[in-house]
Amino acid sequence: MAIMITVTYSQTNYQVISLGSNYSMEQIEASLDAADLCGFYYSNERRALYFDDGAIAHLFKKSEAPFLASSCFIFKEEDTNDYDDTWKISTSGHLVRRISINPTK
Repeated sequence: MAIMITVTYSQTNYQVISLGSNYSMEQIEASLDAADLCGFYYSNERRALYFDDGAIAHLFKKSEAPFLASSCFIFKEEDTNDYDDTWKISTSGHLVRRISINPTK
């Protein structure tokens, strides 16, 4: 009698922490899976993505995503504020980053 063992390796580089009022888990996962977020990952801690409907997802830090290239990670400085970024999912399913700016004039 032969026993077959299947091992699945997940290369998920994020965790959905909570859902909001508009996007389903499937929509959030599909948009994150399709997005090139290289350069948005922090090497020293998880990066929180706050969606416009109240959903929250975390991008894994370097030790949690060893399959990503080292060049995809940046060091988060103490004065970095991610709360000004709002993420949304477009009608075509793309992840969109909205940045608050303060005009100088």
